Amino acid sequence: MIPVTKEEIFEAADAMAAEGKTPRIEGIREALGTRGSFSTIKKYLNEWKEQVGQLEESRAIIVPQAITDRLQQFGTVLWSAAVELAAEGVRVEREELAKAKNDMEEEQRETVAFADTLSKEADLLRQKILELEGALVAEKSAHDSTRSMLAIEKDERARLSVAYDSALERLEDFKSSSSRYENMYYKSEEANKKLLKAEAEREGRIARLEGEVENVQAEMKNQVAMLVHELDNERDKLHKAEQSSVADRAAAQEAKIESAKLQGKLEALQKGKEK
Repeated sequence: MIPVTKEEIFEAADAMAAEGKTPRIEGIREALGTRGSFSTIKKYLNEWKEQVGQLEESRAIIVPQAITDRLQQFGTVLWSAAVELAAEGVRVEREELAKAKNDMEEEQRETVAFADTLSKEADLLRQKILELEGALVAEKSAHDSTRSMLAIEKDERARLSVAYDSALERLEDFKSSSSRYENMYYKSEEANKKLLKAEAEREGRIARLEGEVENVQAEMKNQVAMLVHELDNERDKLHKAEQSSVADRAAAQEAKIESAKLQGKLEALQKGKEK
């Protein structure tokens, strides 16, 4: 608030006096828009009253020129006029004392009224202070609650950050494991393909070997049949040779030897067939 000045108080007092009103503290404060304290307005209003009183007093004691002229001419008239002036001065002084008393009483009334006004304003200010204190307490409580919520949120964000970092680590481990398992899968697929290929080749070789064995067995069967036929022929020859002459015994002996060889081949073929 802008402080009130001495000139503003004098102007307000002059304006009230010009309107025929008695300048009072409360009236001047209202004219100034409730600016200025009681002590400031009282101080400058008293100065204004002193100036106005001095001006009126100076006007009251000015001796008219006509009286001065007469005093110069008539000493008796001068004394008489002096006495009258002294009496007038006493009267004026008494009036001023009475006026000062009235002014003091008025000032006291104004002081009481101003004090009442200040008391009301103080009550309003106290009420306002209580409201502000209540609002401050509520704001402080809200601030504490907000700060507590922020602390909780900070802890939660820290926990989520740790969980996020852990999840990233697990993700990296999963990617590494996935890459390793993928490589193992591809390698196992390649190995499986190789095994299947080897199995197919082995089965093919087995099939070929079985075919060869069947061919060999068939060949051996034919050979056995031929050897049996030859053996029967040789036996017939031997039987015939035994019944022939001595000359034919040599041929029979030879046929017997040949028959033994054939018997040995037959046994060898049979053993090979069993294997």
